Amino acid sequence: MLKPIGTVFIVGGGPENPDLTSMRHRLLDEADVVLHDRLIDLHLLEEAKPAGEIISVGKRQDQIAGILVIAAQTL
Repeated sequence: MLKPIGTVFIVGGGPENPDLTSMRHRLLDEADVVLHDRLIDLHLLEEAKPAGEIISVGKRQDQIAGILVIAAQTL
């Protein structure tokens, strides 16, 4: 039987739409792991859960999906 894995959300820095901004802040506050690329506004990471892990993935687009799967499986 397969072990359930964590939930993954992909959230962009995106437009400053109030609904999207609120969702992004809530997800950062609740995330156990945050993966970010080199284009992120680093001030956003200040809202991440204190006990959460923050991983910079640079701009390695070819590896990000694999890193997401591994992070979700280890939760």
